[in-house]
Parts: sequence; C-alpha cells; structure tokens
Amino acid sequence: MASLAINHGVPESTVQRMGNWKSRVMVQRYAHLADEELRKAAAKLANLVDVDVAKRPKKKKRAAKDGSK
Repeated sequence: MASLAINHGVPESTVQRMGNWKSRVMVQRYAHLADEELRKAAAKLANLVDVDVAKRPKKKKRAAKDGSK
C-alpha cells in the first residue's frame, strides 16, 4: 500500500496516517520508489540544475601559472 500510494503522488504524511505509523521512518521502510519515479525525480533535478547554471554568469578561464593553455 505504501509503495503504491507514494508512487502515485499521495503525500508521505497521508501514507503515514493510512498505515497508522507513528513516524516517517516506518513510511520510508515500507514505501519504495519505483525506478520510473526515481528517473522522473532525477530528470526534474537535472532540469533545475541546468536552469540555475544557465542563469549564472560564466567565469573567465584563468591562464595556467606555467604559461601553458
């Protein structure tokens, strides 16, 4: 139940109540993310990082101390 609920977007706090568990640790013990959900989360994170990096000004490359490029 916990895995199905978490993988379909049910909030962790709701799953905790549904399972009658006293702590989030128990939810984490019984709820396992499906590989597809992990891929989606990784893609979201990658997109956020790309957006953040795109907003920052690029740093100028420093010349090497020994004179090589």
